[in-house]
Formats: sequence, structure tokens, C-alpha cells
Amino acid sequence: MSDQSVLLSIMVMVVVTFYSAMTVTPILLDRLDGALSGIVKGMPVPLRTRRLLLVTQAVPLFAFICGFLLVVGLGVLELARAAEEPRVKVVGSMAASLAFIGAVAYLGMGSVWWFHVSSEMRKDNRT
Repeated sequence: MSDQSVLLSIMVMVVVTFYSAMTVTPILLDRLDGALSGIVKGMPVPLRTRRLLLVTQAVPLFAFICGFLLVVGLGVLELARAAEEPRVKVVGSMAASLAFIGAVAYLGMGSVWWFHVSSEMRKDNRT
């Protein structure tokens, strides 16, 4: 594979990955807002349903985004290994780093949201 093909492939993967993550994020936040507020599509939902929303929708989406970013990062690293030009390898390493940092960020954000929403649901449970 030529260096130009590798570089083009890396750039396409970066754009598609960014677009995918930014498309899934509002969906994820909508699920989390529903679990947090107790209102889904304008209708109040009971606490058990809110817990179900958190466990069956929000957590898998976070896991999917983290896994997706890790796989893309590894794929970009493999693409970069095929390049002969050192600068293309550097660009590949930087692009892979973006994916890995994104995975860590989503993992952190997911953990924070999990604890926050769980805490708020425990407060609601007491009242």
C-alpha cells in the first residue's frame, strides 16, 4: 500500500469515526436525561423503568462507543505500520491517540454519569 493510500485511509477513518461518535452522543445523552429526569418522550416513567433505561440503553451505548474507538485506534495503528514514510506513521499514531483518548474520555464520562444518575435515583427512591 502506498503512503498516500495509507494517509488517505487514516484520514477517512478519522472523519468517519468522529462523525459516528458525534452522532451517537446526542442519542446517549437523551437516554441519560430520560433516566435522570424520569420523563421519556414527554411521559413520566417509574423508577424501575429509569433504572432499566440506565442499564439496558445508556451503559451499552457507552460500552459500544469505547469499544468502537479502541478498535478504530488499533486499526489506524495497523494502517500506519504499513507506511514507509515516517511522517505518515506519525500522523497515524496521532490519529490512533485521538481514538484512544476518546475511548478513555467516554469511559470516564460514562462512569461519572452512572454514579450521578444512580445517586439521583437513590434520592428519588427515598422520597
